[in-house]
Amino acid sequence: MILPHLLLVSVTLAWAGPGPAGLSELREGQRVSGFTAQALYLGAAGRPAGARFLHRSGMPVDVLFFASVPHISLYARSLPISERGEPHTLEHLLLGKGRVGKAMNALMDMRLGNHTAGTYSDMTLYSFHTAAGPEGFYELLERYLGALLHPDFTDEEIRREVANFEAEPGEDGSLRLEEKGTVYNEMVSTMEKGDAVNYYDQVGRLVYGPAHPLARNQGGAPKEIWDMTPRDIRRFHEDNYHIGPNMAFITALPLSWSAEDFLARFDAMLERLEPSSSTRRYRELPPFAPAGEGEIRVGA
Repeated sequence: MILPHLLLVSVTLAWAGPGPAGLSELREGQRVSGFTAQALYLGAAGRPAGARFLHRSGMPVDVLFFASVPHISLYARSLPISERGEPHTLEHLLLGKGRVGKAMNALMDMRLGNHTAGTYSDMTLYSFHTAAGPEGFYELLERYLGALLHPDFTDEEIRREVANFEAEPGEDGSLRLEEKGTVYNEMVSTMEKGDAVNYYDQVGRLVYGPAHPLARNQGGAPKEIWDMTPRDIRRFHEDNYHIGPNMAFITALPLSWSAEDFLARFDAMLERLEPSSSTRRYRELPPFAPAGEGEIRVGA
């Protein structure tokens, strides 16, 4: 169990050393590289286990300590704007397509890493861990963030990953068109399941309102996926994937590492990847518009 403990004093103190004990003198408002301390996390024994910092861009960063290899988890807020599945499609494209995505994947293997991603109703989550040591971790972290922030996948890669037609030979030797695309086929399979249709889709629209972002199909409704264009994907990425308040970051560091060293290196990395720029405005959740009282039937 990790409990948040708000800090009450704003002064500048020296760090005590590596590991969670090095956070014991941290105070609210204390500046560390490009970050400001906001809270100290205490473990079950009441001793420091981590801390929350706010980057000057507005991105919250949690630093925790565990007896394990370094692990990062981050999300980009990705409220659906349609039923075409832009959030889900970007999850597929960013870390696997284009020269940047493919190079990151190759480096992940060489640095003994493993990564995963998932699309949720209001955010897309990305995480990885590596057993390659400090330098391997920082090298991989910069490549990983670079792939998320500055993708270079092509329009053709988008079409092939999302939805397309391919000619397939029939039993009589004639050719027929087959619907292809990783995203499309995944969502066809998903929407054939009763719980996806009855609970996540139909009930979501009743609870939030039919046009509310949380009621939309973030994975993509099969018939709507075909309407998505490369321009739609690139615009959605530009609107949501930037260092700042639309993203949040959690890192779990080995007990022998220093939070101060991590924050200094991370701040320099963020400045290289996306130098400070003007403030951006991101979409906010509108009020819910649930269905009125009365009998509601869901499913068959």
